Amino acid sequence: MTVEVQAKKLDVSPGDLVEIGDRHYEIVPDGGGGVSLEPAVTRSVAELRAARGGTGHTPARRGP
Repeated sequence: MTVEVQAKKLDVSPGDLVEIGDRHYEIVPDGGGGVSLEPAVTRSVAELRAARGGTGHTPARRGP
């Protein structure tokens, strides 16, 4: 038994966001002239830090 699968060609470019099954992915260059999918960063670092209630800065150590 042979199953034939046809891939859909998408008109996407690096930097585009796509949604597949309620998940968001970013189109990124794959280094070989093509593109790949990576999980999209949906919140900025500032938003993540604010949600955790911190600034993200480590206090400087004092003394030995």
